[in-house]
Amino acid sequence: MSIFNKSGSTEQHGNEPHPFFKRVVDRLPPGRLLLLSESVNRYAVYAAEAGWRVHAIGFSKDDQERTLALADQAHEKNISFSLYQPNTPFCQGLEFDAAVLMYAQLPPDIRRSFHQAVVNCLKPDGGNLYLLAYSENQPENTTAYLPDVRYRKADLMEDFTGLQIDLLQEEEETLPDTDQKVSLIHLTAVRNSEYDGSDSVSFSVKG
Repeated sequence: MSIFNKSGSTEQHGNEPHPFFKRVVDRLPPGRLLLLSESVNRYAVYAAEAGWRVHAIGFSKDDQERTLALADQAHEKNISFSLYQPNTPFCQGLEFDAAVLMYAQLPPDIRRSFHQAVVNCLKPDGGNLYLLAYSENQPENTTAYLPDVRYRKADLMEDFTGLQIDLLQEEEETLPDTDQKVSLIHLTAVRNSEYDGSDSVSFSVKG
């Protein structure tokens, strides 16, 4: 059973990776990627085909089977997959160049510790973190499916204290093949051992 709402399903977001994810994968030099999402498969294969070595953390056996089957179909060998286990390190002794969380709407009782575990997997000098999630602030009168768990920007700022946050904003977008708008939080940040907590703006995946 998933620990969070099934907010990243193909039915909800289409078959293609979200443009936010594509911009991350296409703009950064390929390296080692930690991927956390409710529907990993289409993201993992896209990143592997772009030259990344992908380790995916999933939340259901079905998603694991779909991801590995799609990787086999695409003849991609640079994808590994493990199921989320509470209190078990994600990193497997590795340091990651980037971590991407796509629609990982985690309940409050585990969200912060989960996010800190992701941060600890990043390279200490320049590991990048990207997050796309549903905001608690949604357009009025929307009839789109919305997960019960949604995020606030203030909570994410606390979760990722110590990272250099380059982008944290909400944006409305229309779901694929519908006229329904939803509000999503975009976050980009970097782990930098010399970061002093001051405001900065650098790499952005907007546009």
